[in-house]
Amino acid sequence: LAIGYANSVASRWGLGKKLRFCVASAESFLEQIIKTYPGNVKLVMIQFPTPFRLVRKINGETIGGSQSKNVSSSSQYEGNSQLPSDESGGFMVTKKLLKAAHTALSKGNGRLLLQSNCEDVAVHMRKLGIDNAGFNCLEIPDTVSNVNNEGGRVPKRTSMWIEMGGERAEGKGWSKSTLIPKRGATETEVSCLLNRTPIHRCILTP
Repeated sequence: LAIGYANSVASRWGLGKKLRFCVASAESFLEQIIKTYPGNVKLVMIQFPTPFRLVRKINGETIGGSQSKNVSSSSQYEGNSQLPSDESGGFMVTKKLLKAAHTALSKGNGRLLLQSNCEDVAVHMRKLGIDNAGFNCLEIPDTVSNVNNEGGRVPKRTSMWIEMGGERAEGKGWSKSTLIPKRGATETEVSCLLNRTPIHRCILTP
């Protein structure tokens, strides 16, 4: 039903011959592309994945992640208890997924776009891609030199990340500007722009 609706929308927009939809995990889909697609994959986009719980320590104890001890999710974890427990406990963007993306993109010297409105998630994805999947960070002309000077609303999660001393999404490769045409913006990106919520973006190359 969902695919039928998506195909109808694509057809109305004149994109029926350019788009294909499927129901599969990202890992499975990329594995099938690697095995069966004869052409070059030029772009893979991972945009605004559901974030994992932000793990922090209170009195030396880990709070909020899969390693939490004697912690009530309703009383001590501040956030959505339905989120993946941490970056390795159910989060969509895994080492396996990024390695598959690297393989798919290598043949045609493609690009991997990463975007998130959660700064810690963006930093984690980029580090995982570079440190564990063989990607390199592409230089961006319009670089974020200091994320604190970018303005906009600072989400509570980002404030927690800053208090924890987390790595900031600034410097080489972090883009101030959108990296895809406005017509291709997701609902989340449009919402962030309207609400002045920072979006953390970068492009990786295989």
